[in-house]
Amino acid sequence: GLNGNLTVTNKNLNNATNYVFSGTSDQVTGSLIANAKNITIENTSGIVSLSNNIAISGTLTIPSGAKLDAGSYTLSGTGNIDLQSGGKFITSHASGLNGNNTTTGGSSSYSTSANYEFNRSGTQVTGSFLPNTVNNLTVSGTSQLSVTNPGLLTVSNNLILNAGTTFE
Repeated sequence: GLNGNLTVTNKNLNNATNYVFSGTSDQVTGSLIANAKNITIENTSGIVSLSNNIAISGTLTIPSGAKLDAGSYTLSGTGNIDLQSGGKFITSHASGLNGNNTTTGGSSSYSTSANYEFNRSGTQVTGSFLPNTVNNLTVSGTSQLSVTNPGLLTVSNNLILNAGTTFE
């Protein structure tokens, strides 16, 4: 496998490829990855940030200690997302988790022991994919976050509301 940086210009990478992000500092997916089979975020020292929309035909896996910043980009395709216990999903999409995940695989999983951060500048909803129980919930940026799911939202550990944010 590749250990280090890969620089490719003017080429789309193969859509049947598996990508593993295992660096020791912040990483970006790069704009050349438009399609992927599987993506695994193994980097537990930094944040892996999407650079563009990506169609997944397999699974995007975010294990314990890993952090994915999807921004306002969309993960689509026939695959699914597996946010595991201790993993973190960061979104600035106006529609929250549902805006980032438009996959049609039908088996996306968002752990109740995972961590979630909503960091849009402006109005944002959590999206119905947010479980009714989460480990840590952070509202950052200048987000005005509204919970989509009716009923009680339980935060097992920390609810962090940064200055300039609102949460309802």
